[in-house]
Amino acid sequence: MHRGDGHFDERVAARYDESHAESFDRASVEPAVDFLADLRREAGMSLRERWSGWKRERFTSDSRAHLSVWKKPLATPRIAPAGA
Repeated sequence: MHRGDGHFDERVAARYDESHAESFDRASVEPAVDFLADLRREAGMSLRERWSGWKRERFTSDSRAHLSVWKKPLATPRIAPAGA
């Protein structure tokens, strides 16, 4: 179930990993991933964290999957300087 801090508990994460491991067709997913990568670049986002699964397992060269968390840059204030 939901832990209350924005994350699912390990029971839900394990069930998701088991039931969805092979459920996406690469031909459908790759264009969507490319589109999201383009959006990320345009927004100036940077990689914050990367895990190999929903349980935050360490991502290594042997990982079969990954979960990436991206950070959006802070917006520049749009307030005119005093006296302008």
